[in-house]
Amino acid sequence: MRLWAEGAAGEARVEPSARSTCPFWQTLTRYWRSYRARNPGAKPRPDPPAVLHALLRPTEASRTALAGRRVVAFSASASPESFARTLDAIVRTSSGCVCAHYSYPDHAHIPDGELRWLLVQARESGAVLVSTAKDAVRLPRWALAEVLRLDVEVVWDRASARQLASLLGRVLPATQPSRITLHGDRGAS
Repeated sequence: MRLWAEGAAGEARVEPSARSTCPFWQTLTRYWRSYRARNPGAKPRPDPPAVLHALLRPTEASRTALAGRRVVAFSASASPESFARTLDAIVRTSSGCVCAHYSYPDHAHIPDGELRWLLVQARESGAVLVSTAKDAVRLPRWALAEVLRLDVEVVWDRASARQLASLLGRVLPATQPSRITLHGDRGAS
């Protein structure tokens, strides 16, 4: 995420654009209002962009729920192959299988009729219907009980975890990350 950018008038602003509902943005907005009140006319200069390294991995709960199952999967993501590979690796650990994978354009809305058709495909295959967590948030309420989702967690490398904690500590001094998961660890503070 890029935190600082120069606006047309030379003011600091924050990206991405979904600012009004983001608690992080709201806290940062309060910080900058306070900063400008204490330092009239000062223009904050951005630090060089931070490059942080992390992996996304399926949560333990998702791995447990899907291991050895027959699944029919669907995703509306930019990289459906990655979802398919991850899901295949999980279900094959105990002789399960991905019976079918239906991919849709990134962020596509899947109509109710299409979801019902996917559920029929899963039932006819003796499988459960699985989606990405990103796609599951857009499902209608009735479908949430019918679709398992593959949840993922961010796993930071050690240097990036330290850098992230430092960056957050400067911007949100009262907030300390309580737990940062590191590569090769189950987690560390």
